[in-house]
Amino acid sequence: MHSALPRQIPFSVERFGDGSTASMRGNTPVYGSLRKELVMATLKERRGKWYARVRVWDGIRQREKQIPLRTRSRVEARARLIQVEKLEVDIKDGLEFTFPWLEDEVVRPQLKQLTVEDAFKAFYDSRLIDGLRITTLQRYEDAIKTLYQVLDRKTPLKAIDARIVDLYKKYWWKKHAVSTININLSKIRAFLNWCVKKELLSSVLVIDNLLEAPKEVSYLSDADFQAIMMLDTLDTYFKRVFLFYRETGCRLSEPFHAELDGNWLVIKAETAKTHHSREVELSEPLLVIYQEMRDRWRNEQHKLKPRSIMDNYSKTFQKACRRLRISNRVFHNLRDTYAVRLWAATGDIHWVCKMIGHSSVVMTQKYANFNPRKLMDDFPTLAKPIKKRLVMAKNSFRDTEIRDTLKQIGVFMEDRPAA
Repeated sequence: MHSALPRQIPFSVERFGDGSTASMRGNTPVYGSLRKELVMATLKERRGKWYARVRVWDGIRQREKQIPLRTRSRVEARARLIQVEKLEVDIKDGLEFTFPWLEDEVVRPQLKQLTVEDAFKAFYDSRLIDGLRITTLQRYEDAIKTLYQVLDRKTPLKAIDARIVDLYKKYWWKKHAVSTININLSKIRAFLNWCVKKELLSSVLVIDNLLEAPKEVSYLSDADFQAIMMLDTLDTYFKRVFLFYRETGCRLSEPFHAELDGNWLVIKAETAKTHHSREVELSEPLLVIYQEMRDRWRNEQHKLKPRSIMDNYSKTFQKACRRLRISNRVFHNLRDTYAVRLWAATGDIHWVCKMIGHSSVVMTQKYANFNPRKLMDDFPTLAKPIKKRLVMAKNSFRDTEIRDTLKQIGVFMEDRPAA
């Protein structure tokens, strides 16, 4: 006879010592991994019936999932617990299984018909534990919501095929910009590829982006920017904000997630779009503007969402441009203006790449596709450094072996017939 198994005491942190797995806090990815992998399924008796108890780590805390074992026998419950343990890793990843004792007929454990919604929840939880940033996961959520406009969220995951993708493209065509549709398609593609990796789908679905014409860089000339600064209907606070962004090249959200070290604005890799850290030196006037922006940010957060505060900058900028009939300009063009001006003055595309925080100079090359003479017209305040750079380049060219080549050509020119 087996000795009776005592009832399991409800889980509590106080039961464990500081060195135990259960007492670990999610301060490091290591602890999170230990929680997920080392805390095994256990038995729990409730009202005379047994349950398999699986502790799932959701990236913040442990939550308990109980699977009915449908038996009052401790021996039979232990046997069924072994079957649960074989699938424990998948269960912790958010997948749902049905077991033989939960069915009328005796069958092997099978994965339930997984819906798109359930699969995405499993994807979200898994990628959160992997360390993907919340802002990135939110972008995935936005993309999946656009997919729900084409199919029901309860649609089986395996029903997504090329026909669904074509319907998606047709539905959003002309409702969203081509670039927006392609971004959403890339997120949906990544989600489905994850499903293949986790064996939720049998094969990779090929999803091609829509054809998109290369987008040219737009910037604000000195005259355009000066017109915005002189606009009498524009609040002077926003004028200072626009000046700050043009002189620093910051993305819209970067100043609010950065840290100030003296007069240096430090943008850390974990908050940067390209995961590359950079530092921006602030002059005294820019430092004053930055402090004003931060103060407003703190004062308005109790009334507005952070994104709404930043979006207000963008909307105000576009409104000013429309009033001045400056067409096809968006807030990001202030950053483009910074990059173009920096390249115009230095001619060093690698330096521009470093200063604006790009991960590759290939991304930055687009800012060097402008004629320097046109830039002198558009940026008269930079005419002197641009002209100096062109003179240096011209002299450098003349000091090469080309000069010797020209002398050789001159020899042949001496014997030409007189006109």
